[in-house]
Amino acid sequence: MISFWIISFFLFIWLVLTIAYQFDYLSEKISTIDIFKLIPRWTFFSPNPGCHDYHLMYRENNDSDQTSKSHESDWNEVVIEESNSMFTFLWNPQKRLNKVVSDASSSISTFAIESKNNNEFNSKLFQLNAGYLMLLNITLSLTNVNKHFQFSLIQSQGFIDRKCEPLFISNLHTV
Repeated sequence: MISFWIISFFLFIWLVLTIAYQFDYLSEKISTIDIFKLIPRWTFFSPNPGCHDYHLMYRENNDSDQTSKSHESDWNEVVIEESNSMFTFLWNPQKRLNKVVSDASSSISTFAIESKNNNEFNSKLFQLNAGYLMLLNITLSLTNVNKHFQFSLIQSQGFIDRKCEPLFISNLHTV
């Protein structure tokens, strides 16, 4: 019976510290005693909420001469199917694919922005980035590209006045 009260006491203290840790003015003090990092901090909508949408686009070049622009198709968006079933809150395997695209896009945009800011952009190194390789794989598996293709990542912001900005355009890849 005593072990029940001891466990209850520690869980209560942990709950109180967790709630207090959510406030900025207390978090610094609490972090000094949290040496094992057992107290969680939840920042659902802050300090930096997601305010961009990412669009994975691709185009084909069906010419044997890869430098020719005349055989390039228009840019098309890679479609990631979303199910609208009433059971998606229980079973939604497409959510993982959306999350992978989102994480890979964030990884690539961070890498690209930091590289451009440091004037150290290296396209060979950029193509070895894990996010780049994931987006390349997703583009190949969700589209029916023939021969040569490029993909691009577009970042959009806003709802009524949507602003779109290309983050990068890949080199031409051969299937």
